[in-house]
Amino acid sequence: MRIYSLLLSFTLLAACFSPTRGIVTSASVVAGGVPVVVAGPPGFCIDERTGEQNRAGAFVILSDCGQTGAGRATIADVPLSAVLVAAVSPSGLLGARERGMGGALADLEEFLRSPAGLPSLGKGREPAAVSILRSYRTADALYILVQDRAAPSGAGLSQRFWRAFTEVNGRLASLSANSFANSDASEARARALAEGFVAAMQAANATGARL
Repeated sequence: MRIYSLLLSFTLLAACFSPTRGIVTSASVVAGGVPVVVAGPPGFCIDERTGEQNRAGAFVILSDCGQTGAGRATIADVPLSAVLVAAVSPSGLLGARERGMGGALADLEEFLRSPAGLPSLGKGREPAAVSILRSYRTADALYILVQDRAAPSGAGLSQRFWRAFTEVNGRLASLSANSFANSDASEARARALAEGFVAAMQAANATGARL
């Protein structure tokens, strides 16, 4: 499945994350020839210098942001609480047209729980270190709490993180929320961020709302 390259690219981008001043609250990317607006939950902005677009899709990193006195977004001097990543595939959710969103998300979850799919959820590229701690589905998204005991620790991120999968504008989006180590043992805030991320992406790509 094309999801392999999408998730691998998340690992590479997260490793090179560094805050800069070139940020916006939303951005339009192109995946498989289709424009998709990337937007995060309230309080998160896009660092334009970390994005990438190629034949494998589009990849964007978001972090905490504030507002300057002039009303512009900024991440200077804003404590970082989590790192969010949007990875948009050049194709849609497999089986969505034939089985509907519910059936396609169920198929995706089954694949990700399989020996072939489980390693793609991790960041450390060690299949045996990856496990699913919890998962649930809504009408338009699949949420998975992942633990990767081999995840790179240099950035200080927790080895537990939430991934959400949803379709926006006909493209499969993998949305990740990763807190910093020891900041939230239960990952409750990361889960809320993942849910807010899905809601923001859906709203930004609703008819008439695209950039």
